[in-house]
Amino acid sequence: IMARADFGERLRTVSIEKYFSDWLDSKTDLAPTSLEKYVQISGCFLDSLGDRKSKPLTALSVQDVRRFFNARAREKLAPKTLIDSAKIIRIALNAARKSGLISTNPAEAVELPKAKGVERETFTPTEVKLLVDAANGEWKTTILLGYFTGARLLDCSRMTWDSVDLVTKTLTFTPRKTGNRIMVPIHSELEVHLNGLAGIDLPEKFITPGLARLKTGGQRGLSEGFKRIMDEA
Repeated sequence: IMARADFGERLRTVSIEKYFSDWLDSKTDLAPTSLEKYVQISGCFLDSLGDRKSKPLTALSVQDVRRFFNARAREKLAPKTLIDSAKIIRIALNAARKSGLISTNPAEAVELPKAKGVERETFTPTEVKLLVDAANGEWKTTILLGYFTGARLLDCSRMTWDSVDLVTKTLTFTPRKTGNRIMVPIHSELEVHLNGLAGIDLPEKFITPGLARLKTGGQRGLSEGFKRIMDEA
């Protein structure tokens, strides 16, 4: 009818999988870590749909979304992780609703647990020494980088030698979360440690090349690795 009336456009029918692919491609303003999370959760959602992901976006139901969240809950994920999953799926489908691809957002009908706040304390110098003593190899370097720069674990593990200026005694890096370049002075203890590593004279891009290959999450990820060091310390 729209075509015969020369309305100017035709009905848009896009599959669920194609929509999420196009939506992720449009998220060019996200920080790399945020985009990684969007891609990971969207992929899990599509996997939960099975063959239904090739169905039109309009075929997506509340039951589809609830089934995905229930499966995530059975994995015994933290409430905040579940809520992050919900937010990302809701954002994606809300964009589809605003574009006129669907009339309602099925993710808004699914209730999730409330997140419990976690209050974190600062490590004392004594505790940091215990952590460094309990750590091996690259983990010692990463812990010292975190303590003396305030950078996040993932940023510490992926710092490069280009960031280190042992002449001016400064370290420059760009946090993945904010994208704002930061320069900090190199503490004397960190300087001694980095000088020891630089003396090895290996042609490595990353200061900790082994840890740089790891992601934050997962059983073998950075977070679990650091937890094991804390337990030992």
